[in-house]
Amino acid sequence: MPMRSAAIVPISQGATGSSDLVAAPGAGLRIFVLTIVVVLDAAGTITFTEGTGPIALTGPIALAANAGFVVTAGDSWTPVLSTNTPGNKLSIVSTGGKATGWIRHYWEPG
Repeated sequence: MPMRSAAIVPISQGATGSSDLVAAPGAGLRIFVLTIVVVLDAAGTITFTEGTGPIALTGPIALAANAGFVVTAGDSWTPVLSTNTPGNKLSIVSTGGKATGWIRHYWEPG
């Protein structure tokens, strides 16, 4: 099945905690992330999660104040992150500082 159009979503937390990045795409569809650009404004951690549980997709990623990272896949065959369960939303959880940046993602049956 061909890849759906990739979309860029900003990360702009007003406060630490959980922020939804991509709404649940519908039954049978998974979210695939091709690029992540993120900075934390104070020392802390970020974790990417899925669903309303939520279920952690990554462990806590420790970042110094005003530090961040860029991860890019380059193509749709090697996403850097994906939801495991079809129909789940994608979120970011921060502690210590607020996250800013963006992700590039698409969704398709999984």
